[in-house]
Amino acid sequence: MKKHWIPAFYFPTTTLIVDDSREFLSRFSKGLDKDLAQVHYTSPRDALRAIHTTTNSDYLIKRCFSECIENAGYPLTAHTIAVEISEIYQTIYHAQRFSEISVVIVDSSMPGMNGFEFCECINNRAIKKILLADGYQERLAINAFNAKTIDLYFNKNDPFLSKQINQYIRSLQNNYFQIKTNPLNEMLAYSSAQCLLDDKFALFFKTLCAEHHIVEHYLIENTGSFLLVDADGILSCLIVKSRQDLCLHYELAADNNAPHTVLEQLENGQSVPYCWPAHEFCHADSESWPTRLYPAQKLQGNDLYYYALMKVPFSQNIKFDKIQPYSNYLKQLAYQYQTSQQPSSLAEAS
Repeated sequence: MKKHWIPAFYFPTTTLIVDDSREFLSRFSKGLDKDLAQVHYTSPRDALRAIHTTTNSDYLIKRCFSECIENAGYPLTAHTIAVEISEIYQTIYHAQRFSEISVVIVDSSMPGMNGFEFCECINNRAIKKILLADGYQERLAINAFNAKTIDLYFNKNDPFLSKQINQYIRSLQNNYFQIKTNPLNEMLAYSSAQCLLDDKFALFFKTLCAEHHIVEHYLIENTGSFLLVDADGILSCLIVKSRQDLCLHYELAADNNAPHTVLEQLENGQSVPYCWPAHEFCHADSESWPTRLYPAQKLQGNDLYYYALMKVPFSQNIKFDKIQPYSNYLKQLAYQYQTSQQPSSLAEAS
């Protein structure tokens, strides 16, 4: 698996923290970045139950793959696998997507079930595990790391623990999606969307998302174009085409009697076409071609890419009112946490 590439889809997920001390959970969580979703458990068994019952993105991967049988009666070796790109972006309508648990942070010493045992009980192998160990448990933590029971360990008594761990959580969340989408990425990258596995393009993509405060992305074309979503649910689109893609679009435009100016822009790489949704684009008439072109910029990666960033028009067939923004999810978690911290009775309050 490559170290730097773009998952076919990504959305913010939740970090689950387990420690039998409420005081530690409260102190530790305050040091985490405010835009990192987190849930807390003092009971390891309750935490495991939450992990095993929370919906994860496996369902999306399964929906993306479908078997294509060209001729009835042929043996299975003659069947092919088709990828349904259109299934990916539908995730923006799933309000519970952010509750998916991608990273677990667990205390090594807890009554009933310690952190080592807890990590061994997690069935979802894609979930990344961080162990908080006391100094005298360092050898046990190293053994667990070498056995791949955990992904990282930290000294629990480090006064700068929560500040240091932020960058590791983000890195592990990205790695979680790389593991999840690996089969999908490899099939797409080696057939069409080569930018997915291009290290240089991945660096450009990461920088672009940071500059525009993008927190979610979804592949919408097999060439590598993406639907981008910020924390407030505002949509934009990154159109990405290779030189070969533009040649194919040039031929399509010529066959549909597109204006000479359109053909010239495609031939010279001055513009890229907005092709989403694909079925609408394929039926575009000659008059609509100019409205679908956007000024292109070039990026030299392992291949030469032409790209444009645009806002998704409201005329697009998207249910904008059905999109649950990440900022709303963070507010819900904050409200739930504040409610759980309030005294349950006047006696407790006094």
